[in-house]
Amino acid sequence: METNMTEGKEWKLILLFMLPMMGAGVLQFLYAAVDSVIIGNFIGSDALGAVGIPGPLIWLLNGINSGAGMGTSIVLAHFYGAGEKKRLRDGARTALLLYTLFGAVWTVLYLCLAKPVLWGFMNAPAEMRDMSYTYFSVYCLGIVPQLLYNVIYGILRAHGDSKSSLLFLAVAALLNTGLDLLFVVVFRMGVAGAAWATILAQAGSAAASFFYMWKKYGNLRLTRGDLRFDRNEVFQNLRMSLPIMLQSSVACLGFLFLQRLVNSFGSASIEGFAAVSKAEDIAWIPMTCFGGAVSAFTGQNMGAGRIDRVRSGFRSSLWLVLFFGVFLGTLLYLTKTPVLRLFNLSGDAMLRAREQLDLMAVFLFVMGFHNAASGLMQGVGQVRLPAFASIVNLGTRIGLAYWMAGTEIGFRSIYYSMPPAWILTAFLYMVGYRRLTRTHTVEKG
Repeated sequence: METNMTEGKEWKLILLFMLPMMGAGVLQFLYAAVDSVIIGNFIGSDALGAVGIPGPLIWLLNGINSGAGMGTSIVLAHFYGAGEKKRLRDGARTALLLYTLFGAVWTVLYLCLAKPVLWGFMNAPAEMRDMSYTYFSVYCLGIVPQLLYNVIYGILRAHGDSKSSLLFLAVAALLNTGLDLLFVVVFRMGVAGAAWATILAQAGSAAASFFYMWKKYGNLRLTRGDLRFDRNEVFQNLRMSLPIMLQSSVACLGFLFLQRLVNSFGSASIEGFAAVSKAEDIAWIPMTCFGGAVSAFTGQNMGAGRIDRVRSGFRSSLWLVLFFGVFLGTLLYLTKTPVLRLFNLSGDAMLRAREQLDLMAVFLFVMGFHNAASGLMQGVGQVRLPAFASIVNLGTRIGLAYWMAGTEIGFRSIYYSMPPAWILTAFLYMVGYRRLTRTHTVEKG
């Protein structure tokens, strides 16, 4: 369902746009967490740790995929707000063709690099090497459908449609749960079975999203004559998407170094960090969704020339961030132990995971501000600041983590380095926002 966000209460539009995204995020979390719960309980905690080792590489994939979708959404939201229907269609067609080709190239590259990175650079423990490589090599086969899902979702977000993602991810969640139980529990395929369940679920979600777009938005239907690139639209899309991909890529590449540090502290840290990564995802969902909602709202209003609504919408989003940050932080603090027990943790692994979640609960609202500000800058077309802020964030965190690792802080450096990096990034966004409001200049896409 399309939503015109150039009229109406700003906070209400942002919240109503964000809520379906949150629901979709919860479904995505559930089908990802099912893998970890089933692996931890039916294969073993060592298998859970092995699946966690390629986590940064998977985050890199997800970051690039979401960057492609976000860039597509920003460009098309401007066209939607300005009422340029032909460019809206041409941009959607070009994005689908461009990223199908991109996904195929990325699949080959990742398969070639998987073993040297996992076994060499990341120094996976000997007992986890084969399982980590098996899981990740199978996972790579789902890159193209995952990328296409993100691009289609970006096209729909540009139309103000965030509700449809609930349908797509419901398909993925149901498929993943059923296939996980079938492949891992019944057929005993191990971590490979969990990976196959994930990529087949992603393919189902991509197929559902494409069918929905085809039926719901007649102006976006492709014919054989549409299978060509529009050079101008390729340029416009890449101009927005590449900095966002860079932002996500830098963040995820930084986590390669962080995972390498985690691995150096042994199995307890690897298992605890893998479980925390899944538990954190549920708290991060609303914070991340603020970025997408603010970006879509800003994009449509920039296309319509409503700069006044851009500023008032951002201010409204900050109050929402504060509320969700305090509420979810409290909830995370109170429920961390039963949540972590789902992953079959015990001993030092449980201790380290609990400490990390406690710290995150306190600073969750800062992460929310980070995402809302990033969405604002991306929505107005100023995509360089988020990319720069991401580099600063990860550089600060990795530098502090490795420095503190050699002190008495030890393994706690993995999460003690997080708050200073978030706070510094938030300061950069505050400076960027002040400059934006002073100059009243906006880069149009």
